[in-house]
Amino acid sequence: MIIEDPVIFRKMIADLRYWQNGEDNKWILSDKGKILKADKSCEVIIDYFQLDLNQRKMLSTLYDEMESVINVSELLIKWRSISAEIQEMLESAMDATDYDIICAEPDLKSLFKMTDVHFRDSSQGELERLLEYQQLASSVKGIQLFILINATTFFGKQEMNYIYEQAKYKKYQLILLDMQNVEINREEENIMFIDKDCCIIDSNLR
Repeated sequence: MIIEDPVIFRKMIADLRYWQNGEDNKWILSDKGKILKADKSCEVIIDYFQLDLNQRKMLSTLYDEMESVINVSELLIKWRSISAEIQEMLESAMDATDYDIICAEPDLKSLFKMTDVHFRDSSQGELERLLEYQQLASSVKGIQLFILINATTFFGKQEMNYIYEQAKYKKYQLILLDMQNVEINREEENIMFIDKDCCIIDSNLR
C-alpha cells in the first residue's frame, strides 16, 4: 500500500499500533469471514534496528511451551525431585535464622527466569534479525501477518525479494505500507495507492 500523504500515513500507523494493542478502530483482520484478534495474529514492525527476539510475550509463550513439555513427559518426575530438594534446602536455611519467614514452592517459570532461558540471537545485521524475528513470532506466537512500515526505505530490492521468499516459504503474510513506490516483484505484489483524498486505487485496474 502506497500512501501519498504523510498526515494520512502517520494516522494509519498510529491506528495500526492502537489496533494491535487490542483497541477497536477502523482496522479489521479476518480469515474466511472470522474476525481475528490483532494482538494474536498480527505484528506491526516499524523499527528494524530494535527488534527484540526476547520480548516479554515471546518469552512467556516459550515458557508455557516448555512447561507443557515437562508436565507431559518423564521430565516431570525429575522436576518434582529437584523441586523437593530446593524446598528442603530453603526450609533448612530459614530454620537456621532467627526470623519468621516463609517461601512459596518452586515453580517452573520462576526457574526459567532465574536461569535466563531465552532465544539465542545469532543474526548479523538488520535483514537477518528481521527474518529471524518473523520466523520466531510466527512459530512461537502464531503470528500470521506482518505489516512492515517503510521497509523499502531500509532494504534493497534483492533483500526485499528475499523477505518475500521467506514469507512464502514459512507461510505467513506480508503487508507493506510505504510512502514511496518501489516496485520489487510484480508477480508477488498487489499494489494499492491511497491518494491525498483517501481514495484507494488498485494498480491492477489501471
